[in-house]
Amino acid sequence: MTSYQKTLWILVLFAGAALLAGCDASLAPIDKEAGLYSVHGYLTLNDGPHFVRVKNLNVPVGSDSARALNATATLTNLVTGQAETLTDSIVAFEGTPTHNFRIDQAIQPATTYRLRIEQPDGDATRATATTPRDARVDVSPPPSDTIECLEGITLRFRNIRGESRVQVSGGLYRNGNLHWTREDLRIPAGDSVLAQHGYAAWRLVQKVLPEYEWSRIDRKENYCTLLDRNIMIVAYTHYGPDWPADSVLGDPTQSTVKNGLGVFAGIRRDTMKRVLRLDD
Repeated sequence: MTSYQKTLWILVLFAGAALLAGCDASLAPIDKEAGLYSVHGYLTLNDGPHFVRVKNLNVPVGSDSARALNATATLTNLVTGQAETLTDSIVAFEGTPTHNFRIDQAIQPATTYRLRIEQPDGDATRATATTPRDARVDVSPPPSDTIECLEGITLRFRNIRGESRVQVSGGLYRNGNLHWTREDLRIPAGDSVLAQHGYAAWRLVQKVLPEYEWSRIDRKENYCTLLDRNIMIVAYTHYGPDWPADSVLGDPTQSTVKNGLGVFAGIRRDTMKRVLRLDD
């Protein structure tokens, strides 16, 4: 995995980080009406493995019993019927032991998967996730081109058919850090052009840097001289059709997980970078 892919992975998970941490902070003890387990995980169309974090909702955080999860996790492809029993591992998350179940099977596009966390008595938490279509994304200019500060990157998504949301992000390096700007874009039916104007490098400079820095430069084509590196990154995340509504992300008790809480959904993500011409 390249450094840019790692950066995107962090970006993709950022939207769910507050939810994950928030749920963990409220897990002990929770009324049993909330269900058996909390589930947090994403199935991606990128290379695996994937992990699903599971927490017993009726065990206090930090207790010794939190280190033992007497349950079996199974992931089933509802199209092919392929079922996989997931392997558990314990990882410390913010100092608290958490159970991370590993998924090894190849995740397919436009496919629904069922996750089942079952206790020995047969009682279970259930969740489903549908992955997005394997949309083709045409990007211009081509990767070999060096682009000017005024020039933008255009993304054309094909084979999406208005099924879900796409988040597009632009990144630039300044003061040793990679700064991102993000916006959610709803894809209408048919082919759609994104980022035709908003992802010109000079516009990203305006969004990610303080105004006092770029306002002293009188020509927009010179804004990129403020950057540490002559690299512009555009990243996107294509969410599956059952990505949780904002109400669910803001209020975990509205979760669609059956007999439990959390988020389980499908996504696709990718990054592309272009070399910028920084000549003043």
